[in-house]
Amino acid sequence: MRTHIVLLQRILTGVAVVALSGCGSTNPISPSAPIAPAPVAAPQGPFTVTGVVTELGDDGSVGVAGAHVEDSQRHFVVLTGEDGSFMIQDVEAFQGNIYLYFAKDGYQPVTRTLAPTANEVRVDILLVRE
Repeated sequence: MRTHIVLLQRILTGVAVVALSGCGSTNPISPSAPIAPAPVAAPQGPFTVTGVVTELGDDGSVGVAGAHVEDSQRHFVVLTGEDGSFMIQDVEAFQGNIYLYFAKDGYQPVTRTLAPTANEVRVDILLVRE
């Protein structure tokens, strides 16, 4: 039995020597740098912007009909429908951003700067009464 233990110790010592012999190598293997994802090109437009303009009511948010929604680049205006929804087509970005202005008498105006990531952009706005 003792012979088997001595033999096993010699085998394990030999394995350890072989395993450690590469650690002091003059040609270490260095880990490779992570590969960065390829940049995704930003959409060029024109863009379609849709959304809903709401206010807080007693039962939650309620659409604001007749709110002024302006594409500030072209000064093109649409009014929201009865449910507060709107759509502006052919919106162009200026220096990569879309600029919108939302207003209605009796409410605080809101401006938004959007960096579009797709040709269809959605923005929902909450107007607050003055």
